[in-house]
Amino acid sequence: KSPLLSAVALTEGVDMANSAFNPTSVSITASEVGLMVTPTDVLVGSATLGLPYFVGELGKAIGAKKDVDIAAHGASATGSVGTSGSDMTETNALEARYKINEGNGDGAMLFGALHPVQLFDFQKDIKDSGGAIWGATAGPNEELPFDQMYQYGVIWISTIAVPTANAGADRAGFVAPIGDSCGIALVEVRDVQVEAQRDASLRATELVGTDDYGTGIPNPAANGIIAIITDA
Repeated sequence: KSPLLSAVALTEGVDMANSAFNPTSVSITASEVGLMVTPTDVLVGSATLGLPYFVGELGKAIGAKKDVDIAAHGASATGSVGTSGSDMTETNALEARYKINEGNGDGAMLFGALHPVQLFDFQKDIKDSGGAIWGATAGPNEELPFDQMYQYGVIWISTIAVPTANAGADRAGFVAPIGDSCGIALVEVRDVQVEAQRDASLRATELVGTDDYGTGIPNPAANGIIAIITDA
C-alpha cells in the first residue's frame, strides 16, 4: 500500500527536503479449495445439458466459497456504523460512505456488500422517506434494482455470504474503496480448473474442481473499509 504524501510550501532559494516513500506490504496466504462430484451415466443422461451442467455447478460452488471468504473480512474493520439489533437505514449507508472519505480513503469508486436483510431495510428506509430526504430526484423503485444498486456513489451488492455478528444477532456488511487503499485483498494463484476422469467400472465420470487463492484484510483502517453492523 502506498503511503499518504503531503505537499508543503516552498521557499525561494531553499533546497527541498526529500519525502520518504515507503510502501507497506501484507502477506496473504493462498490455499486450494475444491470439490468432486461423480455423476453416473444414468444421471448425466437424464440431465438435458449433459456433463457441462455439472461442470457449471462446480464452478458456482467454488465461486460461492470465494464470496464467503471475502465477505468474512468485513467484521475485521476497525471502523463501523450501525446499531446492534436495529434495522439498517439510509443514514447508516451515508455515514459509512463518508467515513471512508473522512479517513482520507479514495472515494472515487466504492463498493459495498450487504446481506439481503440489510439491503431490504436500506431500500425500505428510502421508500418510507419518499426517496427525497437526501435530495434524490427519482423514486426508489427506479433507482434500486432488487439485489444490487448504485446509490450515493457506492455499488451495493446483496449476498448471503455476509456473515453474522454479535452472536448471530446482526449482520456485518461493509463499504470499501475500489483501488489501492481497499481494505480487502484477493490473490489468485490460478483460475478455477475442472478435470474429468472416467470410472468405467462405476459407469460414471469423476469431475474435480479446484481453485487456488487467498484473501486478507491488508488495510482495516477507516480509509480501507467500514463495517455496517445492523440487525440480522
